[in-house]
Amino acid sequence: MKTLITFCLALFCFKNFAQGDFKKQVENGNQKFNIKSYKLAIADYDNAIKLVSHEIDRHIAEKQSISADKKYLLEPYTKRAICFYFIGNTSLMKSDLEKVAQLDPANIEVKTLKSFETFKNGDKVTGCSGLRAEINGGSKLAKQVFEECFCWSEGVNLAKESASKNALKKYDEAFELIEKAIKILPDSGSFYAEKGKALMGKNEHEKALKELKHAAKLNKSNYKVYYYLGMAYNNLSKSDSAFESLTTAVNLSKNNFDVIYLRAEVAEKMEQWNAAVFDLQQCIKIRPTDGKLYFKVAEIKQYKQEDLLGSCEFYNSAFGRGVEEAKEMADNCNNPKYMKKNLKKAEK
Repeated sequence: MKTLITFCLALFCFKNFAQGDFKKQVENGNQKFNIKSYKLAIADYDNAIKLVSHEIDRHIAEKQSISADKKYLLEPYTKRAICFYFIGNTSLMKSDLEKVAQLDPANIEVKTLKSFETFKNGDKVTGCSGLRAEINGGSKLAKQVFEECFCWSEGVNLAKESASKNALKKYDEAFELIEKAIKILPDSGSFYAEKGKALMGKNEHEKALKELKHAAKLNKSNYKVYYYLGMAYNNLSKSDSAFESLTTAVNLSKNNFDVIYLRAEVAEKMEQWNAAVFDLQQCIKIRPTDGKLYFKVAEIKQYKQEDLLGSCEFYNSAFGRGVEEAKEMADNCNNPKYMKKNLKKAEK
């Protein structure tokens, strides 16, 4: 009986000693890992693995899952795999992670390996999307793999394709492409702006507004974000917010015709005639041969501001630039009798 007790006690002490030595070796490896001394870290992880490899191999051979309280035994395999990646030995990395995968398929670094293999097999978009998900999940390996695979360029290329589809009014295709881009680079305000534009094209204006508000939080320096945001507010008849967003866009891109012209239209909706005329005159400076701009100013001056004399200059300019609708009023402006009669009416 005494012999049995002594044996059990010795076995218990041996297990405790082995467990303590295992943890010490992993801790030593982690210290070197944290300062990027990967080759030295591998030596410590090797020592830790020697202490548990028999148990790990037994679980794999018997196809037994490893219990949650023993998953810590897989740490040196996982960390060694990461070290192998950093020193350029992807075959040994794969070998370690495949062992981990058999016992803990939900392991974040195992998922990283699968995404890496997907990328290498040619499906770069899916691979990069997976790597981004693993980065968000806390993978120590995925961030490095993401950079080395130039995944950011995959996201940018998708966004460019989406912008091209938006320009061609192929909004469904644009939406699908930008969704993929966002999965790779979720912090790009310009990507959400492109998504908002696609949604506007699909007449999903409330959804577009939500995406564009998020875009503005992420990127406060891109005029397109605020231009599309102003467009979304305008589509929903929220003129005050549209004018405010477009003013921000104008300040970020001083001489952008589309932005200034849209703000002029919003000012008209708000019956802010001075603001509308000011923006239209800015548009004329950018496109001095566009007769329709002169005609638009002329009509506002005549009918909204009751400034017949001021409107005549613009009617003449519009007609001189080929706007036939301006001919009648241009002739009237050059008729002294008409002007005398109608200016007197205006005075009354």
